[in-house]
Amino acid sequence: MSTSDKHKITISIIIVNYKSWGHVENCLQSIDQFNDNSFSIEVIVVDNNSDEGKIKVFSEQFPQYQFISNIGNNGFSNANNLGTQHANGQYFLFLNPDTIINSEAIKTMLAISQKHENFGIISCTKLNNEGKAEKEIRFFPKLYIIPKYTRFKSP
Repeated sequence: MSTSDKHKITISIIIVNYKSWGHVENCLQSIDQFNDNSFSIEVIVVDNNSDEGKIKVFSEQFPQYQFISNIGNNGFSNANNLGTQHANGQYFLFLNPDTIINSEAIKTMLAISQKHENFGIISCTKLNNEGKAEKEIRFFPKLYIIPKYTRFKSP
C-alpha cells in the first residue's frame, strides 16, 4: 500500500478472535453492509492462535479484509497492539467479534472524534440481542487486586 493510500483510510477496525469464528463471520457481514462513502475503512482480524484452521477459510471468504495470526493466545491487549502495527487508519476502532455494527454508529463516533481532537477514547451505546442498552459501568478492581487477575505471557 502506498503512502498516499494509507492516508485515505479513515478508520482501522481491529477485531480480536479466539475460537469465535461464528461471531466473526456475523461481525464481518455487518461491516459488509456499510453503504457510506463519507469515510473509508480497513478491517484487520487478529486471531489469537485459535488453532482451528479457519483463518485461511475466512481470508478466502473475506479477501477484502486482513487476517493476522498471533503466535499464541496472548490476550486482548496484545492482539490489539499487533493489529495496530498493521493498521493504516487515522482512527482505530477496537471491536469485539460478537458485535454487529452499522455505519451510522461509526459515522457518529467519527464526527465526535473529529470535533473533539483532545478525546483519546470514545464509545457508543451497546445494545444486547433484545435491543436493550447494556450496562456500561463495570467493576474496576483496586490496584492491589489487579496482579491476581492479570495474565502475563512473554511474546
